[in-house]
Amino acid sequence: MKIGNILKKEDTIYISSAKNKTELLHKLVDKIIESHQADNFTDELKEQFLAGVLDREQKSSTGLGDGIAFPHGRINGLNKPIIALGIIPNGINFAAHDGKLVKLVFLFLFPGNRHELGVKLQAVFARFLMQNNCFEKLLALNDGKAVHQLIIDADLAVDTPITAQDLMCNVTMKLNDNMILQDATALMDEFNSEVAAVVDKENNLIGELDCIHLFQLELPDYIKKLHSVPPIHDFNPFSGYFADDALMRVSSVLNTDIGRVQLNASLFEIIFLLSVKKYSIVHVCDGEKLVGKIDRITVLNKVFNL
Repeated sequence: MKIGNILKKEDTIYISSAKNKTELLHKLVDKIIESHQADNFTDELKEQFLAGVLDREQKSSTGLGDGIAFPHGRINGLNKPIIALGIIPNGINFAAHDGKLVKLVFLFLFPGNRHELGVKLQAVFARFLMQNNCFEKLLALNDGKAVHQLIIDADLAVDTPITAQDLMCNVTMKLNDNMILQDATALMDEFNSEVAAVVDKENNLIGELDCIHLFQLELPDYIKKLHSVPPIHDFNPFSGYFADDALMRVSSVLNTDIGRVQLNASLFEIIFLLSVKKYSIVHVCDGEKLVGKIDRITVLNKVFNL
């Protein structure tokens, strides 16, 4: 599926001003209706376009950061993907996580029964915008024909499976293997995280610290084999837990049985690790370097709840 056949020269709009992102999204949907008159969209479907995009935006902003936003909507009754591009040289507040004004807004509409298509389309454009100053090149263009030619020259296509690189989130909190356990758990509490990656000085992933593993370290082996809570009221294996273990180094209690994948790992492999192997987090690496993480909510949000 060639992107140049989806995003045509008529689908680009230059927006000198907009009061807010809702007004901007209205203008982009209007542009889609204008440039796709041959499709004879019904009034009901037109309303679904805007409602689908606005409903998705209310869940959380699709501002990716670095001046880019990918608003999108799954539309029942739509039989093909549609992409529109809004170029806003002065920028607009899109509630992006980095607080930066958004200058490039790619609006994606795709059929409601194509769960995976939205992820693939966004992944293609995310990679494109990170390469060869393409963000700056698009901002410098002044007509839709030139934008369309840039897309064609880049030979963008949706012909690859969803990979870990498409799904991963940034790692906001990492632990050093030399940290004292008490400090490490305090940091995990600050970030409300039950699992934290542990890296060495070169950012190589060496394991993880997770609450379940720490709890099990204190339990006798015979209790670990039980399938229900034993009727014991005078036994407390955690009596010296914080007094003794809290001062140990992370390196002595880290868990090395972890979910780890490379950037090109498939969606199937990721879901297998999260569901069958029951890892809470899948760590994404480039070689040995930790570059991202994927949890169950991330997969649900990016794949099933687009």
